[in-house]
Amino acid sequence: MFTGELGGDFLVLDAKDGTVLLRHNIGSAMNGGIVTYQVAGKQYVAVTSGSSTRFWRTPSAPAAVTIFGIPAPAPREE
Repeated sequence: MFTGELGGDFLVLDAKDGTVLLRHNIGSAMNGGIVTYQVAGKQYVAVTSGSSTRFWRTPSAPAAVTIFGIPAPAPREE
């Protein structure tokens, strides 16, 4: 699962128990959705951030899109 925190951290969580698998600061709070897509067999996650609104009381930051490549899963042993 993917989510973000107002402090600018993007999180990857284990869907089974919520354990944080990855925490990466993207510079400012996420301001939109998270999109996953595939190009030439490689999976990516795109995250938007940056805000000029006072609603969430977070610092203003320029708009940005951060893209993460997802490593291929390890082969399963049968």
